[in-house]
Amino acid sequence: MNSTITKDTVDGNEIAHHTFTNVEFTAFFNSIFNLEVSSSEPMFLKYYFFIKFGEKVYIEWKYFNNNKAKEIVISFEELQRNTHFKFYYDLSLMLSNNKHLVIQKSKCKEVSPRYKEDRFWKIDTTTINTLCYKHCYDVKNEDLCYIKINPYDLENMEYTPQEQVPKCSYPMNPSSDWEIQIDLTVIDYIINFMEKELNELSTIFEDKKNVINLVALNGKEGMNSDVLRVIYDFLVISKGHKIYSGIIDKIENCKDKNINTLELNAQILEA
Repeated sequence: MNSTITKDTVDGNEIAHHTFTNVEFTAFFNSIFNLEVSSSEPMFLKYYFFIKFGEKVYIEWKYFNNNKAKEIVISFEELQRNTHFKFYYDLSLMLSNNKHLVIQKSKCKEVSPRYKEDRFWKIDTTTINTLCYKHCYDVKNEDLCYIKINPYDLENMEYTPQEQVPKCSYPMNPSSDWEIQIDLTVIDYIINFMEKELNELSTIFEDKKNVINLVALNGKEGMNSDVLRVIYDFLVISKGHKIYSGIIDKIENCKDKNINTLELNAQILEA
């Protein structure tokens, strides 16, 4: 397993970010709340954790609070044939923030009653909250998905015997209200996420275009640093000010206007 590790300390808890090139960590985690009973603790839990290393896949899953979590190791080919696991695996891919990252904590955050043992390895993913009887679904970034095993152990783990692997090769029920609502919730989340990303990219490219135009304007007669700065502050969003301020400073400090515009434009595009 190939990984790079960066360490940090947050509230006295040492955190290590393990980024892998050949391992994927994904999860589907659904907390089901009954607000008439409690607004802080879920009435039921349902989760599926996946670690994919090459053609080997580790799966941990659990239904409801009192049931014991189950684990298997199967091939990726077998996962694709098992419609039950594949349904949750596909959802987990869509909910992932960074499937190549797993976060290790030196102290286990209190996550009871979700787990019966201390857990230190967190999957970077979003989770789903369901309000029982109201059919309300919400996708959130919550600190919930902790795998049971040390992921580095997967490389040497044996495959689960076939007779112990749950069999499910029939199609998932397309008319199930819960499955339809979960699908729609995740798809809606992905659409909103993509729209946000596209809007951010659009803003970034608009800033680059405006700064490149300012470089071109710098050589025009009557243009001075004060006018240039006013136009810059008006056109470029506040986040972009830090990114391009060094380039604008170079323009303002060059009184003779002998600026290598190609070099500046390259720096703008790279920023």
